[in-house]
Amino acid sequence: MKFDKISPAYLIQSIGKAAQFLEVNKKTRLLATFSLVIFIFLAAAELSLSEEKDYLTPMGVVRLKKMPDAPAFNLSDLAGSKRSLGDFKGKFVMLNFWATW
Repeated sequence: MKFDKISPAYLIQSIGKAAQFLEVNKKTRLLATFSLVIFIFLAAAELSLSEEKDYLTPMGVVRLKKMPDAPAFNLSDLAGSKRSLGDFKGKFVMLNFWATW
């Protein structure tokens, strides 16, 4: 088909097809970009979780094979009541020892 004999209807039809192609192509590019970003994110997360870096061994810290049980002891709380470590079995306990010297 020669360019000087192209009908307006053919041009409109061609432009419509091109617009549809560009719209599909735009959606495909967005989907591909989104998929690539998700893939990179998941791959980076897997790498960071699977390879654990040991920062303590070069400083001379020795890790124990088995965690020892805490010894049984009694302390006074702020109200003066005696508390035993066994009273808190299965709970998180934070002890704060300080001195005024």
